[in-house]
Amino acid sequence: MGRVVSRAILSGHPGPNCLKSHIVQYILTGEEPNCNEMPIEQLQKEDIVTAVKEIDAVTEENLCDMLARHVDLLESVGFRKVLSMQNKDEAIMAIKSHYFFYRCLPAILQFMDGLQLLGILNILKTFPVESSLYLKCSMFPTAGDVIDFYVPEYSQNEKEKEIEEILVYNFHQLLRDVERGNIRSTWMNLDDGREEDVQINMGHLLQSLVGSTPLPVNIASGIIEFNHTIKKLTTVNTCAPSITFYSTVENQEYEKFVESFINIIVASYGFGMT
Repeated sequence: MGRVVSRAILSGHPGPNCLKSHIVQYILTGEEPNCNEMPIEQLQKEDIVTAVKEIDAVTEENLCDMLARHVDLLESVGFRKVLSMQNKDEAIMAIKSHYFFYRCLPAILQFMDGLQLLGILNILKTFPVESSLYLKCSMFPTAGDVIDFYVPEYSQNEKEKEIEEILVYNFHQLLRDVERGNIRSTWMNLDDGREEDVQINMGHLLQSLVGSTPLPVNIASGIIEFNHTIKKLTTVNTCAPSITFYSTVENQEYEKFVESFINIIVASYGFGMT
C-alpha cells in the first residue's frame, strides 16, 4: 500500500486522508503516541470500550469478577499482572496502547517501507505540515459536493429518462442519508470473527466510488450511466469515476437501491471485512 501511495503522490492524487493523527505522527517523526490521552471511544470497538470502562470503574467488591471476565483480553495485550486497584490504570494503558497502536505497527512499518519508493518517505518527513494534511483523516465532502461531482448521462428515450431521473434522485437521497448517519451495515472483523454494526459515512462511500475519501482534485467530474437491458448489480469505476446502474426497474425502489450500494462498499477492497 505504501508503494501505491508513493505512485499516487507522483500522479497528483489528493491523498489517502484516512490515517489517524497519531499514526501520521509516527510515520513522519518516529515518535510513538501517548495512547493514554486518547478517548477510548475513538476505537469504535464496542466490546473493548466496554471492557475499559468496566476496568476503570472496578471496585474492591467486584475485582475478582472483573479479572475473570477480562483476563483473556488483558493477556492478549501483554498485561500479565493480577488486576488490582493499584494497577488498573496500567491495565487500561496496555489495552489502549495495543488497540490504538501496537496492533497496527507491523502494517504501519510495511506501509512506511513502501513509501521509500523514489524517496517519497523522506520528502514527506521534510514537509511534515503539508504531509500531515495529505495523510491524516480530514473532513469528508458533503452530499452536495458529491452530487455536483457526478453528472448523469440521460437517455434520449423519454420512458428510459423517467426511470433514470428516479435513480439519480435515489442516489442523491442516499448521499443525504449517509451524511445524516442513517445508513448502517454489518461488517465482520477478521481478527476475532465478530460482526460489527457500522454506520456508513461519506468516506466509506467515496472510497468505494473514487478510491479515496476526498473527491479527486485533478478530475473535474464523474459520470452516471444507465443500462436498461442487463440485470445485475450496480458497478463503479474508480479510475475514471463513473457509476453504471443496471437493473434499472428494480433500482427504482429505494430500499433495493441502498442495498446495492452497500454491496458495492462491502465488496470493495478493505471494506466489509476489516
